[in-house]
Amino acid sequence: MQILVQENYFQMSEMAAYLLIEEINKILSIKPRCIVIFSAGKTPELTYELLRSKYKNKVAWHKLLVFQMDDYLGLNSNHHQSFSYYLLNRLIRPLNIQEYYLLNNEMGTQAWEMETYEKLIEQQEGIDLIVHGIGINGHLGFNEPGSHFKSKARVVDLADSTIQANSTNFESINEVPQKAMTLGLDILSKAKKTFLLASGKEKHFAVRSSLFEPMTEKMPASILQMCSNVKIVLDREACGWHKNENLPLVSEEIYNAICLDERLINHKKRQVVISKSVIPS
Repeated sequence: MQILVQENYFQMSEMAAYLLIEEINKILSIKPRCIVIFSAGKTPELTYELLRSKYKNKVAWHKLLVFQMDDYLGLNSNHHQSFSYYLLNRLIRPLNIQEYYLLNNEMGTQAWEMETYEKLIEQQEGIDLIVHGIGINGHLGFNEPGSHFKSKARVVDLADSTIQANSTNFESINEVPQKAMTLGLDILSKAKKTFLLASGKEKHFAVRSSLFEPMTEKMPASILQMCSNVKIVLDREACGWHKNENLPLVSEEIYNAICLDERLINHKKRQVVISKSVIPS
C-alpha cells in the first residue's frame, strides 16, 4: 500500500488524475482494453474534470470498458443525483467511452439482476482498475458498516450517517433515497489496481481507522489492507495521524516518521509507504 499526501484538494486531484492516466496507459500497453470502475461522488469531481480537460487526449478512452460500482435505488439515469447520470455526464460522454454497463437502478430491481451484473464483470476476467471514495463511516461503494467482506452485489439499506452526509446534494433530507444498490466487497477487493481518494477533515477518522486499525466489517474500507496494489491519495485534511497540523509538506521529501505517532511508525507489517509526491514536469 502506498499513501500519497498532497497539501490541498486541488493538488490531490492533480496527483490522482496523473496517476490514473499513467496506470490506464500501462494496462493498455499489455491488454487490448482496460476494465474500470469509477466511483461517483464529490471527492473525485476535480480529478474527473482534469481527465476531461488536461488528459482528454492522453488515453485511448475508447479502449475502456466501464462498469458502475453503486447507485441510489429508484433514481433513473435522467435524475441529476443518480450515479449513472454522474458517470454519463462527467466521464462516459465527454471522454467518448463507447463500452459501458450501467446498473438498472429501478425500484423493482431483483437480486438476480445484481448477481447477473456481477457475473458480467467476472466474465471480463475481473476489474483492472477501480477508483474509490470513502464514506465518513468507512463505507466502500454502498457497502455500509456491517457488510460482510465476502458480500456480493445486492440492494442495501443506507445508514443514517450516509443519508445525512448525502442530504446536502438534495433539497431536503427527505428526498434522499433510503435504499441503494452496490457491488459487494468481495469483487471490489479483487481489483488488480485500487485507488482511494479522500479529502477533507470529515474523512480523517474513516481514513485512519481503515488503514491503520485492525480489519473489521464495522469499517468496510479496512478491507483495503488485504488488497494488492493499493494507492491512497489524500489531502492534508484527510490525514488523521498528524502530530503537528502545521507541519509543511515539502515537495520531494518523504512524508516520514516525524509526521506519525509512535504506533504508526512501528506499523511495518502492512508495508505502508507514506510520501509527499510531485507530478513529473
